[in-house]
Amino acid sequence: MKKLRTAILLADIPEKNADLRYVCGFSAPDPVVVLLGPARRLLIVNSMEAGRARQTVCDMTVLTPEELALSAQEKGRFSGWILGALRLEKCRRVLVGGSFALGIARHLEAAGIQVEVSEKPLFPEREVKNTQEIRALQAVQEATVAAMRRAVAIIRASVPDKKGFLKSKGKALTAEGLRADMRKFLLDRNCTAPELIIACGAQGADPHQAGTGPLRARESIVLDFFPRNMTTGYWGDLTRTVVKGKASRELAAMECAVRETQKAVLRAVKPGVNGADLHKMAIRMFEERGFKNAMKNGAAEGFIHGTGHGVGLEIHERPALALQDVVLQPGNVITVEPGLYYRSIGAIRIEDTVRVTQSGCECLAACPPVFEV
Repeated sequence: MKKLRTAILLADIPEKNADLRYVCGFSAPDPVVVLLGPARRLLIVNSMEAGRARQTVCDMTVLTPEELALSAQEKGRFSGWILGALRLEKCRRVLVGGSFALGIARHLEAAGIQVEVSEKPLFPEREVKNTQEIRALQAVQEATVAAMRRAVAIIRASVPDKKGFLKSKGKALTAEGLRADMRKFLLDRNCTAPELIIACGAQGADPHQAGTGPLRARESIVLDFFPRNMTTGYWGDLTRTVVKGKASRELAAMECAVRETQKAVLRAVKPGVNGADLHKMAIRMFEERGFKNAMKNGAAEGFIHGTGHGVGLEIHERPALALQDVVLQPGNVITVEPGLYYRSIGAIRIEDTVRVTQSGCECLAACPPVFEV
């Protein structure tokens, strides 16, 4: 029996699909097809994008639907582009990622194409960043640090009124207002930041709560900034938690525990270390200080998320510092972000993004520790 020719197939919008952006280095708001066949690598784009694609992509053959000898019906369907490329390359079997569109897969199968869904990442090499990627990540992280310093400076300069609400230049300082300021600040540095977290008090106890309303003195304010560079597509990630004025004894104890836990994990990060062991270390350190995980009124409290995650063309990508086994390698870029969350007290999270080196790790962009301001 003749062996079928297998190709890796990606079909999506590069702005939304990190694998596509990674493999071809081309970004577009419209769908494209990438076919990595046994003989050559194809990029199929609409005719409006062809000129830019050919200037940008140097290691692929760029084609348009008009160059695939498609029928009129196929030319108007995205799945038709794929079938035309497969016919051109004489491929009848494709390997796709787990998020591949089911409707397109069914259409290909109806045309006699075998579609195999990979159980593993299609491009595991994304976990190890090369020199160019490290530079891109450093650049966006430097912009993130600059935004964080500005946000902290605004909170430091604010003045609480008689009820403890913060005022900045005579106006109420709100999560929405500060977020808008940070978005503009980052946009001026070629970064988008649609989902910045500025969460005060009990709001911060929900780790992904964006935060709303006025900011208050003597309450924890979680500042989690994760912008994306509009040119490179790479993300930054940084969290600091501040208190305007004197923190309560409970918040101060939480901050000390989080800060010391982060320091210990950072010291332990190096090639060959299992990410699950780092996460278990963080859990153990919190428990030794009396901070145990529990359910209260239907909500989880304590240390309720992983210790870190990979950062690159996605804000959350492999490798993760969680309960899954993963061995760190030089070139991994990860966050280290332990945190504690109690609705009756507030939240503390401290996060830095680091590169795993040959002997340890180093911050992509330094941001001095800060708590009471």
